[in-house]
Amino acid sequence: MSDDEILDIATAAGLRFSMYIDDVETRAVIKRLAREVERGAYERAAQECERIPSSYHDNDPRRCAEAIRALKSKPEGA
Repeated sequence: MSDDEILDIATAAGLRFSMYIDDVETRAVIKRLAREVERGAYERAAQECERIPSSYHDNDPRRCAEAIRALKSKPEGA
């Protein structure tokens, strides 16, 4: 997710902060929290992928898990 998407979600969730006033720390905390949640979601998805018996698909489930985990290491906002 981009930083703008994260802040839009925070606003939609009801968090109140200023985009114009010097509220840099609040925005930074929101972004850090979102990044940690995002990494956790990727890891959970990778774990589920590994649990899928290979008889359900032709590909090795570890390749799927590796691809999901690679998303965790993408630069912020990419």
